[in-house]
Amino acid sequence: DAKLVDFGLPDHKAAAWNLAHGTHVLDLAAGYGPASAPLNIAIIAVQLPVAATADTSWATLDNFVIRAIDYILARADLLAGGRKRFPVIINFSYGHFAGPHDGTSQLELAIDKLIADRPEPLSVVLPSGNGHLSRCHAEITFDKLDDVKQLAWRIQPEDMAGNSVQIWTPYDDGNPPAQSRLTIRIKMPSGLLSALIDEKSVGPIPLMNDAGIIVGQAKYQFMFGPTARGVFSIFTYPTSLDYPPGPGSVVAPSGTWKIYVSNVSLTERQRVLAWIERNDTIYGYPQRGRQSYFDRSSYTRFDPTTGDFVELDHEEDANIPPSAVKRRRMINAIATGTKTTVVGGVFGKELSPAPYSAGGPVTPARGGAPSRDGPDLLTVSDDSKVHIGVIAAGTRSGSAAVMNGTSVAAPQITRLTAQLASASLAADRVAIRVIAAAEEAASPAWPPIGSKIRAGEGRVIIARPDRLPRLDPGP
Repeated sequence: DAKLVDFGLPDHKAAAWNLAHGTHVLDLAAGYGPASAPLNIAIIAVQLPVAATADTSWATLDNFVIRAIDYILARADLLAGGRKRFPVIINFSYGHFAGPHDGTSQLELAIDKLIADRPEPLSVVLPSGNGHLSRCHAEITFDKLDDVKQLAWRIQPEDMAGNSVQIWTPYDDGNPPAQSRLTIRIKMPSGLLSALIDEKSVGPIPLMNDAGIIVGQAKYQFMFGPTARGVFSIFTYPTSLDYPPGPGSVVAPSGTWKIYVSNVSLTERQRVLAWIERNDTIYGYPQRGRQSYFDRSSYTRFDPTTGDFVELDHEEDANIPPSAVKRRRMINAIATGTKTTVVGGVFGKELSPAPYSAGGPVTPARGGAPSRDGPDLLTVSDDSKVHIGVIAAGTRSGSAAVMNGTSVAAPQITRLTAQLASASLAADRVAIRVIAAAEEAASPAWPPIGSKIRAGEGRVIIARPDRLPRLDPGP
């Protein structure tokens, strides 16, 4: 009667699928069995608008998230009934790729402020992101003046969502540069070149196809305030004729778009950072986007001996060829704040980081110290390399489903944080990092975890009852 499974209607139908992202995450965070459900932990759930979640550009997300947190805090205060306010632990299993990655995005600053301003403990737990191997980040340095570096941006065919790239300039003195330090030009697959864009360009530059029809745009903007850096943004239309619907639809050409970045006055030490925005959608939503990526022959994807994914860059292993396309710095773009707890994924059996689990380093804000190295810790996001994912509740009564990713690692630490708070123990980012470091130190037989930019303080395996509260698997 509620039309929740009526496929004659458009948009998302969570109840029609066996697995729902929100249901799975909520069960891992708060799904106790009836006999063991704690009486002093309440659940407050919010649902972001379907349109905001389905929008692969994430352009509308920030305001809804802040309003959702405001709602959660208001309901928690009402539950307290005028007594001392309760600790609040919020799980936010969302993420995207593009942004300054230095803790100064609007959403990160707002969440950090909410945590800092609330007298009672407020913790927000985020996933580190699943983009480690996505080839969506590149780093450019120049050898000399007038040096030109090329990024090959591979946009896939039949992509029903637009694509975008952000190219962030280095921090200088916090002010817009008096003269442009670099320039950008874009060559489409047909060979057409865009107009030159520099740090003094005003307004968007159209990107046109062979017929002279606009299929995208590029622009430069200096981000004032705490970010204090410039960004070149390139946007393209979808490449599929199926979207937008109707006759006369304009699509961008698929193939390799080449971005030429030319040095005017940057030094060898100054680094230009580029991120392709996430273009896929979470499970259960119409799969409109096909993720674009940077294509580079020097980027080694697979180990020629074992066939495994190569998970390190040249900076971490000199045996890997250097490449401008990086695995590092792919941490969730809303997970680089100073006060949020950020969780990556690890295989439960092998105890090695999941290949997709993203890490730092994080770009220093205003040219100073970075807000963090990477995630704070890792927990299980897959039972093993063979048994992919973690089991939690499905959408049907009594059913179970399997999902993996750092989105399922985060709620397990949300549960642990809530258990600490319910026992009147410290339950913030610092406390969780202390637990992770202690768990790592107490397990000398575990294989080495690698650098902190990928693993934080270490691994927390929740199912170990000898050191940490065991998560009830539910009925």
